[in-house]
Amino acid sequence: DVLVVDKAKQAQPEDVVVAVVGAEFLVKRLRVDANGRPVLVAENNAYAPIYLGDDEVLEVWGVCTWVLHCLSHR
Repeated sequence: DVLVVDKAKQAQPEDVVVAVVGAEFLVKRLRVDANGRPVLVAENNAYAPIYLGDDEVLEVWGVCTWVLHCLSHR
């Protein structure tokens, strides 16, 4: 798949974002917990949500605006 990412767009809850946590780039849905803290959620329920610790910094690198998915495998 190919992602189109808008680095100028301000991320909002429920956006799919490219996030940087520590030195790792992640593509996750941005949510906010009951305390107003960001949570990164995978679309695949087999992966647990990522709750950031007090000492962790979330950097939103960009907001995913399009995904291009190949349908032909030739």
